[in-house]
Amino acid sequence: MSTDAQDGQMESGTEGQVAKMADSLFVRIAGIKRDHPEAAQRIDALELELRQSMESLHGEFEKLDEKRSRDLLTVLLINDIHRATESILSVS
Repeated sequence: MSTDAQDGQMESGTEGQVAKMADSLFVRIAGIKRDHPEAAQRIDALELELRQSMESLHGEFEKLDEKRSRDLLTVLLINDIHRATESILSVS
């Protein structure tokens, strides 16, 4: 078997594992939402608020003249969101 064929099988196997993991998480999340409808509704509302805020930030970034500056600000924003999320979830 050629290396390219082996790589193709490895990628396919990895994609299959990722798909199974995603399906498993989707089912788990659906169950949690079903068991806790009030919390699920609040989370959905907060997700919408976060999405709107992110769209607003994206609009502000687009006003910058230089693409490199926009890219840098985008990376910094993602990093800040990641740190904030990590600190919030680690407290729980």
